[in-house]
Amino acid sequence: MIPYIDSHTHMHSLPWDVWELLGMAGMQAAVISAGSPYLSRSVRSEVPGPGEIEELWRQPIELARTAPEDLLFRLYVSIGISHATQVRDWEKLLERMPAYFQDPMVVAVGEMGLDPFQVWGMTWSLEEQEDVLRGQLHVAKDHGKPFILHTPSPRKRTLITGGVALPEELKRSCLERDLRVVEVVGFPQERLVVDHCDATTLEFVLKETSAYAGISVGLAIREIRPQDVAELVARHGPERILLNSDLIAYTSYDALALPASLRAMRRRGLPLNHIRQAAFENANTFYGLHLAVPPIADES
Repeated sequence: MIPYIDSHTHMHSLPWDVWELLGMAGMQAAVISAGSPYLSRSVRSEVPGPGEIEELWRQPIELARTAPEDLLFRLYVSIGISHATQVRDWEKLLERMPAYFQDPMVVAVGEMGLDPFQVWGMTWSLEEQEDVLRGQLHVAKDHGKPFILHTPSPRKRTLITGGVALPEELKRSCLERDLRVVEVVGFPQERLVVDHCDATTLEFVLKETSAYAGISVGLAIREIRPQDVAELVARHGPERILLNSDLIAYTSYDALALPASLRAMRRRGLPLNHIRQAAFENANTFYGLHLAVPPIADES
């Protein structure tokens, strides 16, 4: 068993048995991305407002408060205004965010990033999404919080709605547009994680920015497998890699894909300190969790 921190998940939407399974598989802590109203298979007929989004923040915060005793691992929360559906009066949420930073369970802002994939027909334009992204980056910058930057998954439309697949180059083009907003705001890139990186964006993030690169493994909407994670870390090194599951309830997932990735890294022959850095230390540092770094079981 290799102890790890899941740096980005939506596991509060999953059942108790999955939580138990993850704890037994070595998860020491996880950061829940909160604020997405589409996490379950629910369908809404009206655009959500500030009160509904705040409730989506509060629920995982309360779960995080009781997690060490009830779940035997730690949970933390990142609060944000989602990219995936229009939100009315979102400016009010920017005003209310700072009060949540007083809670030690809240460690980041996001996830948010330009994405043309929308749910329930509640579409806002990429220009409007830019405004929301810019506003959240300003709040995170002003209050010294790290930011989770979402990037789109081209397979999502096909696997979730049966629609036409999005072009592969979309991920890179949205990311480059996101980074222009980051630059205008003056948000420090070393406090940014560009999430859901794959072979088309990982090298760009590591070479052309000072941001962390998040690798998500385990969802059917993405093609990255445990052996791919091992290969990417072996090729690029662990220094600015954050590993996560991004587990969500509305699509097929492999709950054990992240711990399986750590075992794949062992089989690939990666040094134990590289595995520990990618699996635990980077997330611990990026989010300022200050957790004791556990040894890997057979480490001498």
